[in-house]
Amino acid sequence: MPPLTICFYFIFEKNKEDKMTEEVKKKPGRPKAIKEDTPIQVDEEKERMRQELEILKKAVAALQNQEQEPTLTEDSSDPSKINQDDYIKVIALCPMQLNLSTLPGGKGKIFRFRSFGDTKSIIYSSLVDIIENHQSFLEQGYYYIADKRVIRRHGLDEIYEKILSKEKMEEIIMAKSEHAVDLFKSANAKQKEFICTMLIKKMYDGEELDLNMVDAISREAGIDITNKVEEAKKFAEASE
Repeated sequence: MPPLTICFYFIFEKNKEDKMTEEVKKKPGRPKAIKEDTPIQVDEEKERMRQELEILKKAVAALQNQEQEPTLTEDSSDPSKINQDDYIKVIALCPMQLNLSTLPGGKGKIFRFRSFGDTKSIIYSSLVDIIENHQSFLEQGYYYIADKRVIRRHGLDEIYEKILSKEKMEEIIMAKSEHAVDLFKSANAKQKEFICTMLIKKMYDGEELDLNMVDAISREAGIDITNKVEEAKKFAEASE
């Protein structure tokens, strides 16, 4: 029997004895002899006590469950809340090194991204400073904030409708999607430039790509990607 249930049981028995003692004291004259309970009365009393103990056990169990149930914190009840020390995922989308600083002129804390796809977790308070100092980089798609809470908080929804994510850009670069050309068309001017640069690099390194897709993107971008690859090879040979 749990300790709390035992406690209730003894309190119940003590109250029962006190009540019987008070009733005897109230009656004048000689107290009457207390008749012994019959076996039937004893069984009924035991059954009543058993039922009351079951009720007490259930009450104790309910109280214990309430204590164990986790309570919602302010953060968990509001999924859109961002704490100043929360880490936010930021991804570089440009094919060259990217430096993002918390102060103008490249001062303050600097976060260096080596190339396309490089990812860092930046404390939200620092990211706010980066957004303020590198707003144009954000709008052109140099880097991508992979957290919808931040996008919503800073009113960037409209801007992000025109920016391709890392996954969408990879679908074009790796020709993983039959809609690669359509995705390319939906990109902004700077991201189109980044994609063409990465396609030229891949072809220069000897990677095989869908030439029909490359030709379609070349026409859409107004850049002869195949010709740029040949020019890069000639330049490399001349430099040797």
